[in-house]
Amino acid sequence: MANKVIANSYIVAIEDYRTNGSEDEWFFAKLTDGLLDGCESHDAYEAIEAIVEHALDENDEGLYYDHLQFILRLGRKADTSQAPESLINNVAKLEEMASNFGQPQLSSLKEICAWFRLPI
Repeated sequence: MANKVIANSYIVAIEDYRTNGSEDEWFFAKLTDGLLDGCESHDAYEAIEAIVEHALDENDEGLYYDHLQFILRLGRKADTSQAPESLINNVAKLEEMASNFGQPQLSSLKEICAWFRLPI
């Protein structure tokens, strides 16, 4: 259940940020630190699916990058290199999107793929 709280809280905060912005230059770091603080590894792993799905619908390159960074942090918190099915099934689409956005996004996706031992 905590995995749904992690993903939902992240998505609600991102959508609020999209609408209202933030003066805090550390917004994303504070958001993800807060969500991961005390999070169990299995909850982090299970939250990845919802964040992957959210990233697939993203059209803002900066937010897409932030989604990828959060996926990577979730993977590290999960402390496993076993890739979730949603990531395996969508890595090609994520790569296409990352390539269209730019090098920072592509580099971030490559980090995710390296962590989960996925080809890219």
